[in-house]
Amino acid sequence: MLRVVIRLEPEGNCPMLQFDVQPEQIEAQLAGDTCLCKAIVNRSETVIEHTQQTLEDDCACTVFHEHACIADITSVDEHGITITTHVPDRSVVEEIVDDLREVGNTIELMEITSNNDGEMTDRVERVDLSDLTEKQRSAVKLAIEEGYYKRPRETTLEVMAAHLDISQQALSQRLGVVEEKLIGQLFQCP
Repeated sequence: MLRVVIRLEPEGNCPMLQFDVQPEQIEAQLAGDTCLCKAIVNRSETVIEHTQQTLEDDCACTVFHEHACIADITSVDEHGITITTHVPDRSVVEEIVDDLREVGNTIELMEITSNNDGEMTDRVERVDLSDLTEKQRSAVKLAIEEGYYKRPRETTLEVMAAHLDISQQALSQRLGVVEEKLIGQLFQCP
């Protein structure tokens, strides 16, 4: 089982973003074609407020629902929504990210936490994405979006390097550094 933390900026009228103050806690639930939100907000006193929105299009809530994942909303602020969920494997992570992008969300995969050997143990491995530079993030984001890491590859270093306006060698080095940083974190000796 993987624990996944996703930061998203939803397009349109997301009911989670309709509170005029930042919620301390928020929950969202689908009821048919309606997204219901409950938030604990601090005004002069702490109160519970509700919003709802009839869904005309798919939204983040429908994506998590379609993948049978519970979206635990860990924060909502002016930059968007941070959601934690649990999925059985990385292929589901890819599907969720693709589907979230399809419904018009800007996505940032913040963290994937996995148990080391597939068994249910207390040991987890964390990957800290904050260690990546902006250039490294944009390079790996493009590589993922264009299918560079899929088998068979759906793009080449040449095409991606042209898109980023850098040499193939520079792109290869950036991706290599990202891979080294992330894989190095996963397989550090305890």
